[in-house]
Amino acid sequence: MKPIPHTQRNTGHELMDEAHPDPARLGNEFRFLVKFNAATGSGTAIVDALRSRMSPACGQQVSVVDFGAGVGDIARSFITRAARRGWVAHCLATDRNPLVLDMARARGSMDGLSFAAVDVLQAKAILGTKSFDAAHASLMLHHLPDHEVVEALKAMSAVARHAVIWNDLIHDAFGIAGAWFATLTSPAETKRDAMLSVKNGFSKSQAVEFAEAAGLRDIRVRRWRGPRFLLTARPAD
Repeated sequence: MKPIPHTQRNTGHELMDEAHPDPARLGNEFRFLVKFNAATGSGTAIVDALRSRMSPACGQQVSVVDFGAGVGDIARSFITRAARRGWVAHCLATDRNPLVLDMARARGSMDGLSFAAVDVLQAKAILGTKSFDAAHASLMLHHLPDHEVVEALKAMSAVARHAVIWNDLIHDAFGIAGAWFATLTSPAETKRDAMLSVKNGFSKSQAVEFAEAAGLRDIRVRRWRGPRFLLTARPAD
């Protein structure tokens, strides 16, 4: 494994990092994120990654654990799109914050979707080794300091049989401009956190360095729908 990268990311404090965030403010942030995730095809990103890493056949069961799932919008989108391909999909949407899980459950149930309180850094102990076909995280790892990004990717690798999928923000001028424009009509707190999220993001080369430090194999990364990157890899041996 390669050494842990040391970046100049601005790992400042966001509302979602708080242990007990204000529910009204948190609701505003998730309303923005749901729209942003839909506009940038986050559910489609999981389907695309699984097609390249597993090539599931129609009727095949596919299981994904989604870390930092928020209100579960990406998990729901993935299940819907997987069904259109004839896959029998199950997604475990996880978050470490019980308030967030309550907000996710309040959006209603659907076949194939379940919820659990899981901190990604404890995933192996809670979920078990190689317990899902794929482990996914979207817009979550940029909240972590560098050494925990590597530990999180190691944990995702430990529970994944076939694929690790990491979808996050690219820290560049395009992303900063996009965050500013996308939050023009948003509350001040949402605008602040969106800008901070981009500053906490990664270049594509940094994402590869983190994946290498976690021991992932066959790493592929590309820009996804503008301000995001999509990294897929095989779990570590």
